[in-house]
Amino acid sequence: MFLSNVSVPFPGSNGIRIFALFPMMLAIAIMWFVCVVLTLTGVFPDDPEVYGYAARVDTKVDNIRAAPWLALPYPGQDALFPPLSIFCSSSHIGPASPTILVSLFSCCLLQVVLGLPTFLFLLVPIPLLLLHDFLSPFS
Repeated sequence: MFLSNVSVPFPGSNGIRIFALFPMMLAIAIMWFVCVVLTLTGVFPDDPEVYGYAARVDTKVDNIRAAPWLALPYPGQDALFPPLSIFCSSSHIGPASPTILVSLFSCCLLQVVLGLPTFLFLLVPIPLLLLHDFLSPFS
């Protein structure tokens, strides 16, 4: 946050604000570099039972080699009908319900502003209301 306005000189430009554009990637890269240096110098223990062994970089080389670097998802890849849980549903319904309410109330407010009867708020779509508002000066 403190270095977000600092520009790093780069050929062909006035400078790139690396600290503002890539703060998380930069932090991860720096920590990986520190762990590589500490692994190569022998600071981390070789015994898997000792605290600090999990920070060694050479224990995770197999995971990096086995990871798919390019994966193209397609429909039905994991399952034909993925399982649904109440937690997944609630995590999607929660943020969506205020949006639905705001849309509904803005439609009601628009009908009040246009002078239409408010009982039509479910029957008249918003684009027709906007078209009515646009064409009303010409009629």
